[in-house]
Amino acid sequence: MHFDLYSPRWHSDVIRLADAVFGDGYFVRPSEIAAEPSSVIIIGQENDKTLLCFAQGRVLPQGGLRDHLEGLMADISPDIADADRKGALGVIQAIAVAPECRRHGFGTKLVGLLHDRLVGMG
Repeated sequence: MHFDLYSPRWHSDVIRLADAVFGDGYFVRPSEIAAEPSSVIIIGQENDKTLLCFAQGRVLPQGGLRDHLEGLMADISPDIADADRKGALGVIQAIAVAPECRRHGFGTKLVGLLHDRLVGMG
């Protein structure tokens, strides 16, 4: 198992895995999403040919939390609100692990890698 940043060569594989995990059409623009400066996709693959998992997250723009949540959260804790005001808030938007690869720590590893990358982005 090897973890790396997304590249367009994984486009179709990411869509296939997302369709299998989330349902058809949930995650259809990985190349566009990965190209956004505030976004990152990390993939887990085996032997440079088999995609086993991926995670996607982004750093929200300053004051962007309420828009991101689409008004679904009424109370935001003071520390989260402060990070949002500063533009220092990242969110994990998707984690997908192939069913046959679950319970091996891949999701946990993706969360850690994505967290570190988002912190590095601000």
